[in-house]
Amino acid sequence: MVALGFFGGSLYFAAENHALECTLVSNVSLIVCIAPLVTAFLSMVFFKEKPGWKLFAGAVIALVGVALVVFNGQIVFQLSPWGDFLTAVAAVSWACYCIVLKHLGSRYDAAFITRKVFFYGSLTLIPFICFEPWTVHFDVFLRFPVWGNLLFLSVIASMLCFLMWNRAQRELGPIIATNYIYLIPLVGLLTSVAMLGEPINTAMLIGCALILSGVFLGQRK
Repeated sequence: MVALGFFGGSLYFAAENHALECTLVSNVSLIVCIAPLVTAFLSMVFFKEKPGWKLFAGAVIALVGVALVVFNGQIVFQLSPWGDFLTAVAAVSWACYCIVLKHLGSRYDAAFITRKVFFYGSLTLIPFICFEPWTVHFDVFLRFPVWGNLLFLSVIASMLCFLMWNRAQRELGPIIATNYIYLIPLVGLLTSVAMLGEPINTAMLIGCALILSGVFLGQRK
């Protein structure tokens, strides 16, 4: 349970959030999508599973689609060694979380595991304060939009998503479940178009088709 909190809570979020301060968002969005491939590799090592060529082929196709969506048809990939390294750490950390979750998911229900993830995630986050002290600006908490954002992040983006993910992995297994990570940029694209009116181009549409095709191929037995 401590490992779940560390890999899926403190290390993953600390690495990814800090990476966003050091490198481009597009770099983070693309590099973090290596998590399904790392999960498949770790499953072969620890559980002797054989994902098959369809999953790896689908992963590569979906990854190309993610690149087209993330870069918006314009190849802008500026290397930032520290930020890109932290993003890779976040991806590997999430893969480790999925592997540990597979070991415990069959013995405990999703709600119990989610409570433990948040508890031990908060506990193992304390040492990070030594490297980056926590400062609180109380005047910020007086703003209504801040409370709305915090409620969304805590109830929807954290509690509900972790509950659904833990249950989904119990039903599908870590390899198939993590393959759906490729849909995140696609959902982000569709949401930005629908809610923010952001433009969409041909390269992004091709990327969407590749993501859906890759995920579909990866799920086939």
